[in-house]
Amino acid sequence: MQALRGTPTEWGETWQLALQALRANKVRAMLTMLGVVIGSACIVLVVTVALAGKRYVIGLSLPKTSFVRVWLNDEALPIARSHWIRREPVR
Repeated sequence: MQALRGTPTEWGETWQLALQALRANKVRAMLTMLGVVIGSACIVLVVTVALAGKRYVIGLSLPKTSFVRVWLNDEALPIARSHWIRREPVR
């Protein structure tokens, strides 16, 4: 009887074939894994630098001792730290 697609028997054969291919091509497998690790590390590094740069620029533009609050439709929206700005409703 032929094994159905996606059955555990077929998955077992698939894993066996994959492990045989890895054993037969050890250098290729190691270089592939090294490439994946280096690529992932580069992505993490770029995202970290971008977020740190964003925080730095925001820190330069907003003083650490002030708090600006903008009022929109009678609701306060916090923007920084201790002063308040209230915009009067337009009539």
